[in-house]
Amino acid sequence: MRTKPNLPNLTEAQADDNLRLHADAESQLDVLKAGADQRISKIKEELKIASAPLRETIIAIKARLFNWLWSHHGDFDKPRSKSMLFGVVGFRRVPSDKIIVRDEELAFASLRQLGLDDCIRVKLEVNKEVLAAKGVEIVKQVQGLTCPDNDDEPWFRTGYDLEKSK
Repeated sequence: MRTKPNLPNLTEAQADDNLRLHADAESQLDVLKAGADQRISKIKEELKIASAPLRETIIAIKARLFNWLWSHHGDFDKPRSKSMLFGVVGFRRVPSDKIIVRDEELAFASLRQLGLDDCIRVKLEVNKEVLAAKGVEIVKQVQGLTCPDNDDEPWFRTGYDLEKSK
């Protein structure tokens, strides 16, 4: 039996009472979080209203800069960018910078259909389900992984958790 040191062994009634205490504490925590979320939402709304003029100014400035860039497009044939006093301007020449992926799943399907599998990056990750099926002894041989020796890990859910998950 696995127990933490210096903790009393509870009776079933005491364990049930601790489940109640835990659920009450979780409920109170959720009330606090909800209050914080409301304050954060209010602050975000205030920020949106207060920052609207600045966002409009930024949009107007970008439009003027892009207009200037397009009117000086010929100046950027050899040097692709120009350092100025307050920043750098230029035109993208690398084709990958111009590609915008709007629907990744549709793009994947289309790339596969066209035989362009080399254009798809594959994320490597450990398949824990397959590894677990191989057994604890194999897992212990793999560096960078840990696995508890016992099969049983304690857990609990309170009535409050069950209500929240509905």
